Amino acid sequence: MTLATRRARVIATAFCGMAVTISFGRFSIGLLVPGIRESLDETYAAVGLLASINLAGYVAGLLAIPRLARRTSHVRLVAWGLLIATLGMLIAAAAQELAVLAAGVALTGVASAFGWISGAAATIEVSSEDNRGRTLGIIGTANGAGIIVAAVLAEVAVRSGVTGGWRAVWVCQAALGAASCVLAFRTPSPRPAGVTTPRAPLRGLMLMTLGYALFGLGVAWFTTWYIAGATSRASMNGSLAWLALGMGALAGGLVLGRAGDRWGHGLVLGGNQLVACLAALVMAASGTHPTLVVVAGFLFGSVMSGAGSLVPTILATTIAAPRVGEAFTGLTLVFAAAQVLAPPAGGAVLDHVPHGFAVLFTACAVVFLLSGAAFLAHSSPHPGERTARTTSGLS
Repeated sequence: MTLATRRARVIATAFCGMAVTISFGRFSIGLLVPGIRESLDETYAAVGLLASINLAGYVAGLLAIPRLARRTSHVRLVAWGLLIATLGMLIAAAAQELAVLAAGVALTGVASAFGWISGAAATIEVSSEDNRGRTLGIIGTANGAGIIVAAVLAEVAVRSGVTGGWRAVWVCQAALGAASCVLAFRTPSPRPAGVTTPRAPLRGLMLMTLGYALFGLGVAWFTTWYIAGATSRASMNGSLAWLALGMGALAGGLVLGRAGDRWGHGLVLGGNQLVACLAALVMAASGTHPTLVVVAGFLFGSVMSGAGSLVPTILATTIAAPRVGEAFTGLTLVFAAAQVLAPPAGGAVLDHVPHGFAVLFTACAVVFLLSGAAFLAHSSPHPGERTARTTSGLS
């Protein structure tokens, strides 16, 4: 197998890993919230707890990755993530009560850490410095592709009149996950198993970490309650709203990674958060209008995939490629910790606060604005700090 072919296989595996473990295993919860809530007769807060359990599984996966990556390659971890996600989605599809469904989404949460962190790390290992942002942007489009597929599956399930259509969506997604496993387990590792890399403690990344934590909080609120807001306030087709989110994610992955390579990843990442703020404000102020809901979904989709390519690229500018996975894990632990408490808190707001959706999306806008400020401050250090960060920042 030639080097180019091996590189293409690694990138394809990372793409499938992100689409299945993240778009299907994590974000589909938000798409399926209305159906799950109606089928199991649960409150918003209870269904929001599913998202928190999924994120708790994500944290568990993050904690395991540094140790596992010392024993095997990131490509192999992506393959195992695909397998775990497939099993979790099958359990979720068969669930007749909330506790069983929680077990399924906990597994998909663990898998999403492998797909996200190890997928990005494997891609960085086979990309060059001058095209890293563009390559990670291509991987980021996997979120959009997966979200679009999930939206189409949900629409087919609704139109076919299948009882409990959300279960059929999980089953179809699991089938795609099983197919991806075949590719992933047949993809050779870009480096031999057992190669170890020094630990990479987080130094000089306080503002980056703060910005990413705030971004995680806003993402959890927006993705969990976007469809619920679209269907209850705008009385629109949830699949259409989710399709807009996916189209935005496709566009963001293709455009923002390349834009970061040209104009600076920190600057583009800060601007990315301003777009997220705008999307949340649109949902807060005009979430009863279907057209504006679609616009907000498209804008936010571009933000999700954009940040997905920009953050690891910024890390890779100061860290040797084999060490980025561990550093990105540490950063993402803070991101995930902020997300764990967000969905049930948002559900409580919707259950008990007047005009709950407007309040919730306004809070999203505020945290995105603060996140953007932190990212921009990180990318514009005081004189002399940039050199120190480059030479000793994460060593």
